Amino acid sequence: MGKDSKSTCVDIRGWNMFFLFQLGLCAIIFVMSFISDFASLRYSYELWYRMISIIFIAVYAILLIRAFVKRRAFVVQLAMVYFFALFLYTNCELLGIILYEELLGIIHNTDMFLCCIIGMIWFAAWIMYLLFSKQMEKLFPTSERVSRKKDYLPIVFIVGPEILFWIY
Repeated sequence: MGKDSKSTCVDIRGWNMFFLFQLGLCAIIFVMSFISDFASLRYSYELWYRMISIIFIAVYAILLIRAFVKRRAFVVQLAMVYFFALFLYTNCELLGIILYEELLGIIHNTDMFLCCIIGMIWFAAWIMYLLFSKQMEKLFPTSERVSRKKDYLPIVFIVGPEILFWIY
């Protein structure tokens, strides 16, 4: 699958453990929010678009955690792509809600904008952590990190259904 990092003697702890916990929690929250919104989804095609994205987010998070624990050399790139895809997904969803509410003449909810701003801050913080953290450097030295073309595929599967939903 990919070459392992040579830093197998370094323990995963501290912020790295929090990073893995956050990945798992994010997947659980996405799945639980989908289940709670299941009855309120208006159209059957909306249900399928959301289900494809949510399932892929959850499975990708699990695979990312597994690759991190096994110390695969490409895990930093995968994590950055995952966070970028989630960032695009939530912003596409927010934009779709804003456009939908504008069509109906509803006043925009400022809580949505606040959530988007908080999401941008978390996105920036985790990207900076992945790129510049000394703990990440110990686990995955920059010289051993690998970037593959297929690592960008999750963006298509996470963001694509949301964009197709709003185009349709």
